Amino acid sequence: MGPRHLRAMKKPLALIVGAAGPVGRAAMEELRKEYRLVATSRSGAKGLPTLCSQDIALPLDALNEASWLQVIEQLPRAPQLVVHCVGDFLLEPLDQVTPDRFDAVVESNLSSAFRTYYHMAPLLRQSTQSGLLYFGLAHGQAVQSEPRISAYYAAKQGLKSLVKSIAAQEAQNGMSCHLIALGFVAGSPQPTTTQQAPVPVEQLRAAIGHLTGPLAQQLSGTILDLSGGWRLR
Repeated sequence: MGPRHLRAMKKPLALIVGAAGPVGRAAMEELRKEYRLVATSRSGAKGLPTLCSQDIALPLDALNEASWLQVIEQLPRAPQLVVHCVGDFLLEPLDQVTPDRFDAVVESNLSSAFRTYYHMAPLLRQSTQSGLLYFGLAHGQAVQSEPRISAYYAAKQGLKSLVKSIAAQEAQNGMSCHLIALGFVAGSPQPTTTQQAPVPVEQLRAAIGHLTGPLAQQLSGTILDLSGGWRLR
């Protein structure tokens, strides 16, 4: 085992849930400096082209209990940071959405977020300081009508409340919880709901570093808007 791998073994562990997309890749790039990474996707290493030799790649279906248990068994140690990057998007008029499609989007964005907390919180509590990071929808702080993305918007509103609740519940255990409310991220398919400019990956990485760094504990429960203010225009 070379010096680089020995240094990686000594780093705290971070678990990235859903690392295959642009947000997950940005999280990996930013956190690799301070953490040893366990990166998950539904297809494991096949869905993660940006892996380094010291990273661990595992398959995970974030809505499947057996899949979670398999991941937990394969972790080299308890993580100190968990980043949730899972969530399907549905652009469809509300009067055309079927119950099955509505439920699938809510489960992907909100139920998977709770399952991440449910399975990882006991491990995160083993550290005196630990953190959870989620990703939401830009300018989702105020409830409004969103008939073209109703399921996605409803799930992200619920996620905002879940993050606040986790932060309050786990403060006594030294666990912080934050949410970055994102606009369109560079590298993602261009949305048809807006003409916003994409959020640069460098700025996304900086936001991730901010909410997982030394100030994370003092900022617990933060919802950080990262969109350039496009929905305020």
